[in-house]
Amino acid sequence: MKLNKLFLLAPIAVLSLTSCGKQVRYSEDKYIVNYNSAANAVEYASKPKAPFNILQLSDIHFTYLADNEYHFKFIEKTIEAANTALQSTGGLHLIVITGDTFTFATKDTIKSCCNFFEKQKIPWTITFGNHDEQGYFSVDWMTNYLTQLSKKETSNLLFVDYPNDDIFGSANFVIDLHDEGTHKSDNRQIIMMDSNRYNYGEGMGYDYIHTDQIDWYERMFNYIKNDTNRSGSLNPTSLAFFHIPLPEFTDAYEKADKDKSKFQVSDIYDREGQMVQHDFQRTNRGEDESSPKVNSHFLDRMAKCEIDDQIEEQPIKRYYTQGIFVGHDHVNNYCVDYDYNQDGTRDITFSYGIKATNTVYYDEAYLGGQIIKFYPQTIQTDLILHKYSQMEVK
Repeated sequence: MKLNKLFLLAPIAVLSLTSCGKQVRYSEDKYIVNYNSAANAVEYASKPKAPFNILQLSDIHFTYLADNEYHFKFIEKTIEAANTALQSTGGLHLIVITGDTFTFATKDTIKSCCNFFEKQKIPWTITFGNHDEQGYFSVDWMTNYLTQLSKKETSNLLFVDYPNDDIFGSANFVIDLHDEGTHKSDNRQIIMMDSNRYNYGEGMGYDYIHTDQIDWYERMFNYIKNDTNRSGSLNPTSLAFFHIPLPEFTDAYEKADKDKSKFQVSDIYDREGQMVQHDFQRTNRGEDESSPKVNSHFLDRMAKCEIDDQIEEQPIKRYYTQGIFVGHDHVNNYCVDYDYNQDGTRDITFSYGIKATNTVYYDEAYLGGQIIKFYPQTIQTDLILHKYSQMEVK
């Protein structure tokens, strides 16, 4: 969310950005958590024409000052609606929370949030936004709590963090859909990254994805691409989730505004999971992008991670990461296909999620969540939209 909206509301807290002590280089496999390790991992078809269904929630802003039970009910309705809307393709497989889950929070706030999502009996995961550290706890306490929760056999949380690793930020990890049992041929990944908090040096404002994180991303790509245990699998493909949009989001929107075909279209579902609008063009830009002033050129490196593939027996090149999904700017929810190389041969999807609650600032017409149907070679996004006023009558 905007720096000038809530930055000064941060409580007196321990805002440690990195852990002290010797940093360790962990092997790539340590950052991979298998989807089927979740207690209630949902069976899904791993065929090319079957999607892995994701619900993205963003910018919840749970606080100890608010009635979070009220927001829990709203989010639960979003989850139920997503499950209903996705019945024909196997239901909801994963909930991804893309940052600013907490603001002005306590340890009990975090625990109650985790308890809520655990009760949904659906695998879920979380990355951090610029406000999540602004609470009455240390960063290490929060990441340790999430780590220990994820290790319980009964937990549905998919999460990895090493406080002493050599990668900037917290909780950079991969959720792998490849499984030596049920989904041996499936080679899709969910990349979770920390877009960090505030930059108090060069380019004052929001922080950015740092070079060592980008190096880690490239190492993970090469590790997965060359993993001999995946022989016979489909070529790897991934989606990336983090909180703060890359600087290129602005360029992507402005180019799509001139060529409307670059805006993706979505179906819109109501709080009952019933479709209310078909092929809604995702053009809504309610505010300027609050991207970092420093461009660490993550997209440039991402674009070098290419795959030789084919569609209908025609050879093509495509990016390893098909789409980037963010939050942060509460009243943006556009979705564009960005022609990074400007050659017309491949695109990468840039998409804002939908604000999950009516906290801080919001557009009442766009509250709920974003459905992402993740196919091995394509992405389809749909929206769950509903209002708090409907909670009183239904």
